[in-house]
Amino acid sequence: MTRADWLLLFLTSAARNEQRSRSLEPLRIMKGAFLMSQRGEGELRDLYVFEPYDYGPFTPELYSDLDLLATRGLVAREAVAGRSWRMYRPTTDGVAQASDLAANVDGRHLATIDDAYSFVTTRGFLKLLRDLYAEYPTYAVNTVVRDAAPPS
Repeated sequence: MTRADWLLLFLTSAARNEQRSRSLEPLRIMKGAFLMSQRGEGELRDLYVFEPYDYGPFTPELYSDLDLLATRGLVAREAVAGRSWRMYRPTTDGVAQASDLAANVDGRHLATIDDAYSFVTTRGFLKLLRDLYAEYPTYAVNTVVRDAAPPS
């Protein structure tokens, strides 16, 4: 399995759990990948190397994996009016490929991925950062979102 395969499993978590797939912005995808690597075992722990950045844990490699998935037609990129970033949504082909991948993945890994997806999709922007920074304060040191930073 490649990093992009694991990322596709994350992006299709809702569809695998018989919910409607939704578009996610890069910040939520980044935080989800971070949680997968922090809370996961085995292969999940080594997916990406994160560093503290403007909005907490960050790795530039995630963007190349999203581009790869988009190029392969497994995720669609959606423009956001007035923003420089795009939203990402799994395509029908992406959901089908993720279903095939999931059939060969340890259930513990899928549970970790689904938990990370739930964490990042059930919180508003500030609450997501606050909760993440509370659990992983070393990744908040460079944050530009002072309302989310843990007390010094």
